[in-house]
Amino acid sequence: MKRYSSSSSSNSRPVSVLCVLALLLAIVAAHSHVTDQSSEIIDHIISKNYLKFARHVDELKSSGEFEQMFDSSSSDGSIDVQLVDGHLPGYDCQHDNIMQTRKIVKPKDNKDMLPRKHYDRLNKQHDDELVQETNANVGPIRINFDTTFLHSKKDPMGCYSTGQKVTFGNGGRGINCSLASEPNCIYTCQANEIFTDALGNLIEQVILPTIRDVFSAFLSVNRVDGNLVLTDTYADRECDNNYRIPDYYFEKGIANTDIVMFITARPTFSSATIATALACSFPIYNNNFFGRPYAAGINFNPYYFKPLLNNPNQFLFKEYIRVGLHEATHALGFSRIFYDSFLNPSTGQKYGYSPSYSFTDSAPTPSGPVSVTRSGIRTPNVVNFVREHYDCASLQHQLLEDAGGQGTAGSHWEKRTVGEEYMLGYVQPVFPITGLTLALLADSGWYAINNTYVEPLMWGRKLGCSWFAGCTATSWSATGYFANSIKDSCTPTRVGKGTVRVYSYDKDLAPEYRHFDNATIGGADYAADYCPYSDVTPNFRQNAYCVDEANQRIASKSIGEYYGSDSRCFEYTSLGSSSQACWKYQCTADKKLQILVKSTWVTCLPGSSPTVDGIAVQCPKNFYICDFNVIPIPGLGNLTMPVDSASSVSSSATLILLSLLSLFSLFILI
Repeated sequence: MKRYSSSSSSNSRPVSVLCVLALLLAIVAAHSHVTDQSSEIIDHIISKNYLKFARHVDELKSSGEFEQMFDSSSSDGSIDVQLVDGHLPGYDCQHDNIMQTRKIVKPKDNKDMLPRKHYDRLNKQHDDELVQETNANVGPIRINFDTTFLHSKKDPMGCYSTGQKVTFGNGGRGINCSLASEPNCIYTCQANEIFTDALGNLIEQVILPTIRDVFSAFLSVNRVDGNLVLTDTYADRECDNNYRIPDYYFEKGIANTDIVMFITARPTFSSATIATALACSFPIYNNNFFGRPYAAGINFNPYYFKPLLNNPNQFLFKEYIRVGLHEATHALGFSRIFYDSFLNPSTGQKYGYSPSYSFTDSAPTPSGPVSVTRSGIRTPNVVNFVREHYDCASLQHQLLEDAGGQGTAGSHWEKRTVGEEYMLGYVQPVFPITGLTLALLADSGWYAINNTYVEPLMWGRKLGCSWFAGCTATSWSATGYFANSIKDSCTPTRVGKGTVRVYSYDKDLAPEYRHFDNATIGGADYAADYCPYSDVTPNFRQNAYCVDEANQRIASKSIGEYYGSDSRCFEYTSLGSSSQACWKYQCTADKKLQILVKSTWVTCLPGSSPTVDGIAVQCPKNFYICDFNVIPIPGLGNLTMPVDSASSVSSSATLILLSLLSLFSLFILI
């Protein structure tokens, strides 16, 4: 190694230090703009596994197995799933319908509630603290998937050949058998529902590891010491219908596991159901007081995998994964059978009130307020979250869904107040995993939550008590939330170019759903209480998701449009007309919004209208996504995750400054 004389060293050191300082300061300047990508935490985890999925599909095609998975030449009259503008069609969650068919066994003897000390270690973990595995008792949840029924044609309800007869449920007990071809819920398998080993490998090697990765990033538990041994919960030790849990789980158990999930891939009794899940083993104490679920069943409907395999794009893959996460969350405890068994995380004891409750509320209408019965969750972390999120200190709950009947109402968030969240009963392409649902899981007393990993909930953010109470032209005056007639607009969270759809119905809407003087007029979405709001409706007008990179094919080059996870919808005027565009955005270190219009980054101050080549951008009054900065995700290299900037410092700048100091010290010592 070349050694410098003292004279050359003393002469070169200032130049070297200045050069390095200049270089690093340039790097700092380059990083002063922090592009927030609000879905990037989970999206990065999913994207990592999407690459595995894409390789899997390529291998299937090269080996010839792809054509064998679905017999497109079949003439049995089966109908393929039709994607709607490249996205999944409407999704119908059947969780509560399935749970009502389960017959819980009574405990053989009366058991006391678990003592408080069982929860003490968990409760010591701060909500925002990443639980380290060095703690022998508390750590990221360990999920073990039992995929026995994915292989060797072992599932008695699986479709393995066209024309095969299977039974939905237990011959129709509590199940809608409208799809059955014969009495007693007998169903005839169609070609597009045939399960193959290749499909089983796809679920086992790609879908399930992604679900495990996501939950282990968010959830920690008091880990099971030794083997996880299950207790009898349902009659005949049945999990899902005709899935009897093997006896060794109740006798010997399984090591290094906090919850075991039994996986199937069989047709479902609702053609709109992509997946289903249920908790199938949990402790039962006095008076039907339940403990944390230790086993669950998840079923994937093979019917829905053909469009994914035929169209293996990343955005569609994310939709499938998030549906699986939605269902698994039900099995973890987001289910109305568990609410009254929740334990207050601050005490380890049962709440002194029912965590879920019904109450009389007042809904605003043009003719005055009307009384309506609603239901909600009122646990501490949920209440704290909604008060801060909506900027409404008087809120006492988050509402539960009241639409959709037995399958949806009660075990999902109310769509009007949440809009885009993965635990809505009506899943859509954009459904983030937010602090709202994680607050509920924390309030169960069963989980410690790593809140630094949550995705921002943007729907209704900071819009106040009147916005939460109901939709009127005044309370819902923010962009995308209300219109008196059909109107193109950016969606409320700016993830897409949408349209407010207002329709005239055949009869008067219920009093609490009337938002116009004419009682027959209402929005398109009954799950959102017929409130009119801008939504991306596939194949409708100019609607498109800005966050879907596949839409880049329709990007308008004349205005420099861009589609991707770091794109949002913004309004603009040009040549006297107004419209919407999908543009790349970034947030500066001081939380200012910048938008890339053509090749120019413009700083978009609230209410201003910067102009680029005749394009006048209408800057939003509030772009709350810039409240969140990004920091590295441990174990995922240079990937990022959003955190509230008020509680953290931009780690990229911190790391650069530390590097600056380290290198400065190094050169001083040379």
